Amino acid sequence: QGGGVYLVRTETLNIMRNFYLAVQVAKAEILMYYIRYPMRGMVFFIAPIIWMLPFIYFGRALMGNSTSEHFIELTGTYDYISYVILGSIIVNFSTRLFMEMGFSIRHESWRGTFETVFSVPLSRFTFMSGKLFGGIAYSSLFAITLLLLSWVMFQKTYYFNRVPEAILIFILVITSIYGIGLIVAGIMLVFKEAHSTLWFLDMIIVLITPMAYPLAVLPPVLQKVSLLLPMTRATIAIRNLLLLDQPLISQWDHILVLSLYTVFFIPVGWRTYRLMERRALKKGVVGHY
Repeated sequence: QGGGVYLVRTETLNIMRNFYLAVQVAKAEILMYYIRYPMRGMVFFIAPIIWMLPFIYFGRALMGNSTSEHFIELTGTYDYISYVILGSIIVNFSTRLFMEMGFSIRHESWRGTFETVFSVPLSRFTFMSGKLFGGIAYSSLFAITLLLLSWVMFQKTYYFNRVPEAILIFILVITSIYGIGLIVAGIMLVFKEAHSTLWFLDMIIVLITPMAYPLAVLPPVLQKVSLLLPMTRATIAIRNLLLLDQPLISQWDHILVLSLYTVFFIPVGWRTYRLMERRALKKGVVGHY
């Protein structure tokens, strides 16, 4: 019994220590990336808002002051502004975390801290968790700002009593993206082409995820591809909760898919990353720019 208690306490201390270290990595990331270079942080913060506004004004130009029966038929709501704002929050949140994970190791090469990361007694799993925490903090601030902006500029309200359920969906999409991000980070460690690859994937995700338009307007093939993305599942489910006030149980299919992605992609992503890291070491390209 004494040994069992000691083991439990040791495991608990290890979890707490790793969590603390991940938080420190997130703190360093926020300090280095957004506070020391405030213009960069401002651009990353404001750019998605500016990028979203044309969709809203274009929709207003098309619909005018009347409601669109076709839009209601496709989405279940006439409120296209709230529809676009929620879609922008979820897609930008998801793609930001995806980029943070994909760039997690390559950023260190550009900053000149790559050797330090690989030499300190800190697991890469904990290190990349810290990168993810930093992205979550930034993206959460952006989401709150965008909701406030929609309330001030357009007087939009949402079913905020459904926020706890929406947070559950967010947690599932975060864990799904974490596993996929591990795979991408490993690939980037070997092939190095991080910028071109990730920006291309980001454009594809934004194109086929129903951010500013319903999924039904995409060609049937792209609809099927889009439903494979955790971002699409989260976008549809959270809109149904916060905009249409649908019950959480009615989102069971999206929750099931996101849960399966979490269970599958985290272990597969970690094994893939370790495999790619060993391959990079064997090829001697770990430290290559």
